[in-house]
Amino acid sequence: MSKEFLLEKSKSNELAVAHLLNHESLTAPIVHCCYYSCFQKILYILETRGKDYDTLDKMRGPKSGMHTYCRDLVVDILRKTDRKKAKDFESKMKNLRSFRNEADYKK
Repeated sequence: MSKEFLLEKSKSNELAVAHLLNHESLTAPIVHCCYYSCFQKILYILETRGKDYDTLDKMRGPKSGMHTYCRDLVVDILRKTDRKKAKDFESKMKNLRSFRNEADYKK
């Protein structure tokens, strides 16, 4: 998967959210698309650092979920330059994932 492909997928999720906000205001799909747009950007960031999806999948091991593993890698990258930004990013991504799980699987 090329880096540009990931950004295009992320943009298409953002566009889907904008469309839903303008026309239907369907909360669950909006949260779902926002989360996956962010996750695709995380994958893009990691790929720019030489870690494509298949490599990440092999690195993460059987007990770690791909989304958590990738988020944690970005947090580690951010910690090297700004611990506050790392903590903020981690908190926001955890919240967004929690919101996405609720939107996808709960009432």
